[in-house]
Parts: sequence; structure tokens; C-alpha cells
Amino acid sequence: MRKASIALALILVLLLSGCAQESAATEIDVASAAQAAVEALTFDDEMTPVTQDLALDFYGVDAADVKAVSAYMSTGATSEELSLWEAVNAEAAQRIHQALLSRVERQKELYASYAPEEAKRLDGFCVEERGNYLLLVVAGETASSADAAVKAVFP
Repeated sequence: MRKASIALALILVLLLSGCAQESAATEIDVASAAQAAVEALTFDDEMTPVTQDLALDFYGVDAADVKAVSAYMSTGATSEELSLWEAVNAEAAQRIHQALLSRVERQKELYASYAPEEAKRLDGFCVEERGNYLLLVVAGETASSADAAVKAVFP
């Protein structure tokens, strides 16, 4: 019962905070940080890294806006994914943020037609933005996953 109460409290805190934006004070090695985030989380499926070109295509992001990206996707039929982006500047970060939101909406529409439980998982996505860095998390227990991923990327 106590664990359930703690989990519920954590979910409420994250939902109310909306994955609040904070400034990034340090440089982040995007590939290492994304890998650390994937390793810190429990996914329902195996996560596989995708190339920068595939990430740009999947998310609809212009390569000119990106300094670095590291993305992981589910190898099966789940909607789980994690991507970490470093934008070239604040304006590019805004465009990437919008592209991440658009990606989630497209995925919701896609999964709603054949895997409604996966579409529901997408409802709990998190985009964390700190300076020119953006982190997207779609995972099993999204609230706790988002918290673990944020701590792994932005210590």
C-alpha cells in the first residue's frame, strides 16, 4: 500500500509539473546520456538505437536545427521510444519541441487503429526541455520513467 501511495504521489508531482523546463547548465554528451537514460528505465520491449537520418525522418526534424541526436525505438509493436536532441539554438529547440509533439500525435493516431493500449501509453509521454536539449520519453510507467530518464540525462 505504501509503495502504491508513493508511486501515485510521484505521478501527481510529474503531471502537475508538466515536465517543467529548466536551463541546461552544462554540456551533455547526447549519445552517452541517451544510453544512460535507456539503461535507467524498464521498457516492455527491447530498445534499439536508430541512426540520425532515421531519427530526423521519423520525427520530421530539419537536420540544420540539430547539433546532435540519439534516439531509441521499440523493436516490436509497442509505442515506447526515447530520444535526446541538442538543438543548434533556442529557435531550433522550439521547432524540435513542436516536431516531438507532432510525432506523438501521429503515433497516437497510428496505434489507436490497431493497438489502443499503446495509444494510451502515448498519452503519458514527457518532453523535458533544458536549454537547447530536449528529451522525449514514452515508456511503460511513464511518470516514473520520465523521472528516471530526466535524472539520467540531466543529473
